[in-house]
Amino acid sequence: MFIDYFFLHLEARRFQSYETSRYRVQLLERTFYPSALGARIDYPWVDQTIDVLGGPGMRVSYLGAVGWRLRRTYLWIFLAIFLAWASKLDVAGWSNLDFISRAAVGSVPGWLVWLVVVGLYGWLIGLAAFARRTYCFGSEEGCD
Repeated sequence: MFIDYFFLHLEARRFQSYETSRYRVQLLERTFYPSALGARIDYPWVDQTIDVLGGPGMRVSYLGAVGWRLRRTYLWIFLAIFLAWASKLDVAGWSNLDFISRAAVGSVPGWLVWLVVVGLYGWLIGLAAFARRTYCFGSEEGCD
């Protein structure tokens, strides 16, 4: 679970770079190409394009990128890992007390392991539900 969590953060960082490149290409498609072909464009777009292309800034927040990758790919992976882990604990029997105590890792009690796992999954579900990947073109309402 924790290795997958590590890979989620690596993927989120890569996704931030991808989204920055994608946003820049969209700006060029909306401003530069129409201007080069003789269409009239709104000049505040030119200033925005110059600002975006001049700076290395990320357009998507880190938590937004983590939330996006969770929703698109990683929640299913985490669900499969959790089901495999829970079925591994259930192999020996169905007593609830045994189910909790079998989660022990070394000297760490099973209830503490369950608490950490449930906390991790609560954090992941919260991130997936509330971390949004939003950015705007122009003066759209409710944008970052």
